[in-house]
Order: sequence, then C-alpha cells, then structure tokens
Amino acid sequence: MTKITQFWRSWLPGAKHGIARGVAVYGSSGFKRDPQRLADLLAECRKLRAWAGEHGVHLDGSPESLSALDEALDRFADQQTTSGIANEAASYLGTVLVRRDDRACWQVWRNGHPVVRMPSGHDLDVVAIVNDASRSGKLRLAKHYADAIAGGPS
Repeated sequence: MTKITQFWRSWLPGAKHGIARGVAVYGSSGFKRDPQRLADLLAECRKLRAWAGEHGVHLDGSPESLSALDEALDRFADQQTTSGIANEAASYLGTVLVRRDDRACWQVWRNGHPVVRMPSGHDLDVVAIVNDASRSGKLRLAKHYADAIAGGPS
C-alpha cells in the first residue's frame, strides 16, 4: 500500500477509521509491547462490577459469569441501566474471550477502538456487538461468547 493510499484510508469513515465508538484506548504506545497491560486495563469494568456485585453476580472471568450477568440484567435492568453499562459489558465479554483462549488477544485499531483478535485472525468488535444488542434490551453475552468461540457470527 502506498503512502498516499494509507493517508486517504485514514480519512475514510468506518470501524477502523474515524472516531472510535463506545470505548477508546489512547495514550502509551506501550500497549503494543505489553498486551497484558492492555488486557488489565480493559478488564477493570468498575461500573459493571459494582452493578453486578449489588445484584449478587460475581464476575470471575468465566463463561458462566456471562450467563449469570445475562440473567441479572434481564431481571433487574431497565433500558437506561443496560445502555449505561453496555460498553463495560463489551469489555468484560472481550476479557472472558481473551482469558479463556490464550490465542485470542486485545488489539487496538489506529483510531483507538479496542477489538478482540480471534485465533482465526478475525477482529471481533465486541463493543459494536454488545451495543447493538443492548438496544434490543437483551445483551445475551453468553450467546455472543459461544458464537465467538465457535467461530460463528455474533
């Protein structure tokens, strides 16, 4: 790709170009050299963890915790609450994927948008997936996890 092509692609709208949606990671270029630091940052999910704790859900990084979180959100959350923690739910979904499959890892697109690079090489935009699902009022994090592991659509 020529430098001119690279320059113009950086101006194109789209997921990898333009403004990052929902979650953005900016700052140190050290994230490229230290992927664990990036994983730790995206695993914090303070608001989600506080909400889950208040509703009796322990977020331990397991696929089962995704199911428990789905149930709690279905029972207790209204649309406003669900949309308020959707970005952190996306980070948590990505965290479970990365921790359960050592071949998966967080990547940050040039615009600062974090995605999960799956073993197949496919970038899974967990933020877009979860935000789209939150608009319907049903996150179904466990289903998105199962689809991602199976390599199917999310």
